[in-house]
Amino acid sequence: MPHPPDVVYSSSLHRAVSTSQLIVHAINRTKETIKIEDGLIEWLTPSLTVEPDGTRLKPRTVQQLMEMTFTEIDPDYKSVNPIAIDQANAPVGAPYFFESEEYLMVRARVTIERLIDDAKGKNICIVSHTPCAQAMAFYLEGATSLAESKIGPWPLGGITTFSRSLENGDSGKWELDVYADCSHMPGEYK
Repeated sequence: MPHPPDVVYSSSLHRAVSTSQLIVHAINRTKETIKIEDGLIEWLTPSLTVEPDGTRLKPRTVQQLMEMTFTEIDPDYKSVNPIAIDQANAPVGAPYFFESEEYLMVRARVTIERLIDDAKGKNICIVSHTPCAQAMAFYLEGATSLAESKIGPWPLGGITTFSRSLENGDSGKWELDVYADCSHMPGEYK
């Protein structure tokens, strides 16, 4: 990896934190490297977050995750886009149960802007879920429509990378470098 991440931001869902754990061990950065970010949670829509018996997804807290063996988590990190308890009083872009597709796009924009600001120019890795990751990618790409976008169907487990030049204080335009690369996955999962 030519530019490994300095920081890994992760959804609080077990599958994302497990992936984050593998990443930080692969790059030998295991001391308080994973930052649990509420804004990266799965799209909060009934089809993805409600069990057949009607129970709703309950994300684990940082403390609960650390007690489960995820010792690589930064216990002092505070989410830049915390989950709102009350939809009627939710700040713009805050995750809440239940989100429309349009609102997911707003949440993704707010979250990625705040994460970029929080990272202060460091290389970051974001471990999220397909709908949220794709919404953030659309935002970074800057396409004004799906027809204009280079982003198509998103496979599960794919790696997508963006980069930009920060030379001479220029914040630069984001460039799509790798899209939905699944070469790390076994054949039947690609």
